[in-house]
Amino acid sequence: MAKILVMFSGGLDSLGMTNQLLKSSQDNELHVHHIHIENVENRTQAEATAVQQAVEYFRSNNYPKF
Repeated sequence: MAKILVMFSGGLDSLGMTNQLLKSSQDNELHVHHIHIENVENRTQAEATAVQQAVEYFRSNNYPKF
């Protein structure tokens, strides 16, 4: 069993990776950590909202190990 640390910003790439890991990591221990990134594209608030929505989705849809 491996321990996997997932850095989750709320962007599409980290959302997709987190989704895939939650579905496929049966024997691994996942630690999902939200990182708050301020960037020149000014997506900070949109990504924070996406993180909240993703957490609600994962919990309400009974994702394994979430």
